[in-house]
Amino acid sequence: AFAGKKPQVIVRTGTVGNQDVRAAFSRDGGMTWQELETEPPTGNGAGAIAISADAQTIAWTPRGGDPYLTRDWGTNWTACAGLLSGTRIVADTVNPQVFYAFDSHSGRLCSSTNGAASFTALATVLAAQENNSYGRGGGAVVAATPGLENDIWLASRSEGLFHSTNGG
Repeated sequence: AFAGKKPQVIVRTGTVGNQDVRAAFSRDGGMTWQELETEPPTGNGAGAIAISADAQTIAWTPRGGDPYLTRDWGTNWTACAGLLSGTRIVADTVNPQVFYAFDSHSGRLCSSTNGAASFTALATVLAAQENNSYGRGGGAVVAATPGLENDIWLASRSEGLFHSTNGG
């Protein structure tokens, strides 16, 4: 994931042998990488990671874990309130305080206006989904449009493509 207003700052997750921290950041567009100090208290590395438009907040949902945020490159982690375990978070590419997530259990799009500290459910977009071979939500994925504030897309394997220009 890249910071919308500072695209040279990027973050990534993965798994590397028995390494404890399985996420890293780059401030030079990927030329060099540095591990985050620690990882969230739940999960098994990998998963989904997002970074705010100003590169000040990282939100990470490790595989099998809960969504957490850090504002100090992984030294301290705070749980993201209002989201279930395994929920993938996406950052708005313009507004550094705005993050999005899709709750597949309720079929609702969620947003945060306080830097991923807490999320509020917005519109019901899809029918609630049961777990299936694609994971929760039938494989629904949220994406933010680069350079456009509040412009998001939701792609669902079962129900198609949805677009919002007002943050959901």
